[in-house]
Amino acid sequence: MSKRAFKYSKFFDPSKYRYLILLVVFLILGQDLILELPVLFHKLQAVQFKGKAEGKIEKVVPKKIIRQTLTGNRTIITGYKVDFSFVVNGKTYKGNAYIPNGTTQYASTFRVLFNNELIIVKYDPDDPSTNTIELPYEDIFLSM
Repeated sequence: MSKRAFKYSKFFDPSKYRYLILLVVFLILGQDLILELPVLFHKLQAVQFKGKAEGKIEKVVPKKIIRQTLTGNRTIITGYKVDFSFVVNGKTYKGNAYIPNGTTQYASTFRVLFNNELIIVKYDPDDPSTNTIELPYEDIFLSM
């Protein structure tokens, strides 16, 4: 038996399109990471504040978008606007934060905001009116 060399069609030569193919593959594999960027930015904001207090959730309003599909409308929650209050040195502060919904953080965000009345608030010790909510964060790469 003789070996015949495999020939590609004259219309498709993978060596010509290797960078385009790699780009498409990276976009498909990296879309979850790209969708996690707002969650990462929120986490970085919470890390920079040194003050920590226990707060109470006043109101949670989901931000929804509706997409029309072939099988009907689909409602997607892109994040939550959360109003909260907390006490520092006997003074009550109110705050609000927009919590983005990443692809891997949806379940943990939902659990914290809707199953707990108390949350951890991170704030600037010099100006407690500058604050945000600290949420539990799952490692993106472990949860994909």
